[in-house]
Amino acid sequence: MKKEAQSVTGYMQDYASTLKAVQITPVVNWKDAIKGVDVSFQFEGDDKFIPMSHKGTGYRRLFMVARFRYLAEKSKGHNIIYLIDEPETVLHPTAQVYVLNAFDELS
Repeated sequence: MKKEAQSVTGYMQDYASTLKAVQITPVVNWKDAIKGVDVSFQFEGDDKFIPMSHKGTGYRRLFMVARFRYLAEKSKGHNIIYLIDEPETVLHPTAQVYVLNAFDELS
C-alpha cells in the first residue's frame, strides 16, 4: 500500500505542482478489517494534512486520474477502458487543463 501511495502521490504532483505530500491511511476495525482508506493532502504552505473530503471536486478528480494512471502503468496499460462522465463539470478552468493533460497522458 505504501508503494502504491508513493506512486499515486508522484502522479498527483504532476497534476498539482504545489502538492507537497499525500497521506493515505487505512481505516481498520477488527470487525471489518480494512474497509476503506482516508486520503489527505499537504500542499506547499500547509502546516498539516487536509482530508480529501475537505478539498474540492477538482482535487478528488485529479486523485482519481492519478490512481487510474497508477493502475494503467501497473498493468502495462493492456485492455483498460476508463469511462468518466463529464469530468470537467464543476472544475476551475485551471483544474480542467490539469485533467485534460492527465487524460492525454493516460491515453
